[in-house]
Amino acid sequence: MKFPLLEELEVSRCRRIEHICMPELVANLCPQIKHFRHTRSRDRYRVYNINRPGNDSQALAIASMRQLRSLQLFRDDMTNEGMMTILDNCPYLESIDILSCRNLTMDGTLRARCAMIKMKMRTFSLAALLVTVLPVLARNWADLPLDAILTIFHKLDHIDILMAAYQVCASWRRAARDEPTLWQRITMRGTEALSARIIRGGLACAAVRRSAGRCEAFCGEFAGDDGFLMYLAEQASCLKSLRLISCLGVSNEGIEEAIKQFPLLEELELSFCDNVTYKAYAIIGVTCGPQLKCLKLSKSFFDGWGGNEDVWVIKNMHELRSLQLFANTLTNKGLSAILDNCPNLESLDIRHCYNVDMDASLRAKCARIKVLRPPDDYDFHRVCTPRRLSFSTPIIQFGRLSSSRPIIKFGLFL
Repeated sequence: MKFPLLEELEVSRCRRIEHICMPELVANLCPQIKHFRHTRSRDRYRVYNINRPGNDSQALAIASMRQLRSLQLFRDDMTNEGMMTILDNCPYLESIDILSCRNLTMDGTLRARCAMIKMKMRTFSLAALLVTVLPVLARNWADLPLDAILTIFHKLDHIDILMAAYQVCASWRRAARDEPTLWQRITMRGTEALSARIIRGGLACAAVRRSAGRCEAFCGEFAGDDGFLMYLAEQASCLKSLRLISCLGVSNEGIEEAIKQFPLLEELELSFCDNVTYKAYAIIGVTCGPQLKCLKLSKSFFDGWGGNEDVWVIKNMHELRSLQLFANTLTNKGLSAILDNCPNLESLDIRHCYNVDMDASLRAKCARIKVLRPPDDYDFHRVCTPRRLSFSTPIIQFGRLSSSRPIIKFGLFL
């Protein structure tokens, strides 16, 4: 089955898809493709292995997409040679995003070749960063000044620092251990496979402990449970931002106890934390509701049941600037109550809230909202969080019946 008129395609973090075959399939089946975004799931591309061998097979397939205008390849294995092939064969290319393509080193030749690209390229490779920091590659990494080491560390996830960079040499260990400012804003983007090591292995607690009580923001994916929340409450009373994504070990009881210890909290995210329900939101509203400015409550999928249970707490958060209720069961009545009682609201994301009917009355109330994502907005490539999305609408899955017979089938992710 072909899609001769398809011009835009995104395939991001689809774990069941054989990613290495994807560009070849797209090049063969979609000759008019202009925008292609391809993000490999983190389970299949471990960010800790910076020595992963290069592979330009996907780059060669992409090079045959002659009409390409924008390209996103996140965590791809291509090398400089593969990148040059794409640039040579895609004359209309205007935008490139090659974040975490760690086999690329943006040397002078490649940078000169990219001068035609209108949008700045987002690249990060530890090797390329070291080339920038070190005038001479042969220099001993242990001799790097503290400022240079911290520059490197600030480019990394804090899991990377604890599991890899921390073990480079004594000077790097000292920088990671003795600089509380490095741990003032902690980001730990883990995976389900790593969650036990992050939580029970103590990595999350170690990160908070290194902040020496100065931690102001914590963002954890598969990186928290009730026990960790209690530790965070003890060590970070000045916390202003708490973001928990896919933290299945967090419960209503844990949130209710911990949230009382964060009187300065201004940002809260509870995305895909399936064991946290509306019963915990009442405590959140009482404790930090008056000063909360950003709230994100995202569910794995829209189940159609429920109603406005969340709304009666949210509508009393009068200082809210940004609200995300992904796949929530609120209705028009609940949304109207929020809009009437949150006069400072500037950003509203209610995608997959299918109980909401954006009629003329609601659209009039939403006119003051600067950034509005309605229930039928399917532009997923602009989503920063939640990263794991569950679709209740038909999408296309790519697969194989055998190594030589590619297939395309329609299905549902539920």
